[in-house]
Amino acid sequence: MKKVISLVLVFSFVSAFCACGNLKKGALSKEEMLAQAVEIDNLFDALDENPVKANEKYVGNIYLITGSVTNISSDKINIGAYSVPLSKEEILELDNEQRVTVVGKIESISWENGETHGVYLSNSYLVTGYYDTKGCLQEINNSYKPAWNFLTPENNICKLVYFADGVDPSSLESYNVTIHSKIRMEYTAGVTIPVFYDATIID
Repeated sequence: MKKVISLVLVFSFVSAFCACGNLKKGALSKEEMLAQAVEIDNLFDALDENPVKANEKYVGNIYLITGSVTNISSDKINIGAYSVPLSKEEILELDNEQRVTVVGKIESISWENGETHGVYLSNSYLVTGYYDTKGCLQEINNSYKPAWNFLTPENNICKLVYFADGVDPSSLESYNVTIHSKIRMEYTAGVTIPVFYDATIID
């Protein structure tokens, strides 16, 4: 009889443990999150205007957020005021100051005395850390070898492109191309410009 009771207790414990596990597994997948997500917009303006109203509008909803990584820790990254938990595998792909796009649900907003202390996401995923950019590939920049100068359509400021190992773009000098790369922002001569790195040519 004691053995039967013990077995029942063990089965009950295992069942309860599995049930808890299923709750975690019940979280939306990346694909399901992306299907519901919209681009974040005007959150901080809304907080300045009426933080209570902003909480009602944004908390609990799923958003796409794009920006530069400002901090990396073992279980999350920060994109400015956004605190974004990610898996270790996702975090290992990233660099400080890299531009990224994530998807996640806004769980809470910490706001006090007219200042945003943090926007905390849950069930979040890395969407991408690579972006496609069109432009004209110029010559190698002798001051920043092995970077190449890259002229994009929106202005006449040359950006730097560092190509991935094994990529030789020399045959495409002076051609319009599309590159697939990581991006970080750098402040140079009073202007903030993108720097493209780990780049490949896709077109």
